[in-house]
Amino acid sequence: MFVSRTEKRKINSKKEGSKNSGFTFLEVIVAIYVIIVGFTGAMSLLTFVVGSASVSYNRLIAAHLAQEGLEVVRNIRDSNWDTWFSSYANGDYRAQYNTNSIDLLPIYNNPPLKFRDDAPFYQYGQGPDSIFKRKITLNRISAVEAQVIAQVTWTDKGRNYSLRVDSRLWNWR
Repeated sequence: MFVSRTEKRKINSKKEGSKNSGFTFLEVIVAIYVIIVGFTGAMSLLTFVVGSASVSYNRLIAAHLAQEGLEVVRNIRDSNWDTWFSSYANGDYRAQYNTNSIDLLPIYNNPPLKFRDDAPFYQYGQGPDSIFKRKITLNRISAVEAQVIAQVTWTDKGRNYSLRVDSRLWNWR
């Protein structure tokens, strides 16, 4: 059988084309590796973002609880400075909400705050324990000045967190 040169070139070019017409096994393995590394990185980032959102959410609640602790003491002070200053000695307290008043009670063992879905605030009275504990510390500096420290602590996913806010109160009357 006689084959011309042009036909030989066509046959050779078809053979060469068929050799290069797909991916090699090594190329497929490398592509799969690159995809897996990218996917793993994206999932790690997603896990980190979700965890950071939880920490930020709890930190925001803790900031509000600490600020609320300061506001409780300010409210008691504003009602009557002389009674407040003589009624509470230096020490650690917790804020207890009653139907008609807010009181500072000795803290004893610093129980966790409780939270109910139907109540507008965290309290020590009823409901399931939350992860938050709040301590209000009073320090008299002079006859007309006191330092108030509100510290909120909590444990989340095995890590301990703490947020502290302090303020100075004066007899402004």
